[in-house]
Amino acid sequence: MAEAGKRLGEKIHTEILPAETFYLAEDYHQKYMLRRDRSLMRDFTRMYPKVRDFINSTAAARLNGLLGGHPLPESLRTNP
Repeated sequence: MAEAGKRLGEKIHTEILPAETFYLAEDYHQKYMLRRDRSLMRDFTRMYPKVRDFINSTAAARLNGLLGGHPLPESLRTNP
């Protein structure tokens, strides 16, 4: 908070507290960027016919992140 205040050049007055409870968004919000690509979704629907399996898929999560403009960490880019 102090660093952000320095960057902004003013004091931030908002209190930042740890989250007590985490709630997953509704299913239709999960993997939003991936769901927008019909071609990829056809493939993922074949791989994961059950919506819950698609939502829990780490492959879908990674691809969704990439589509959203978030590159993979270096540790995931190379094969050991």
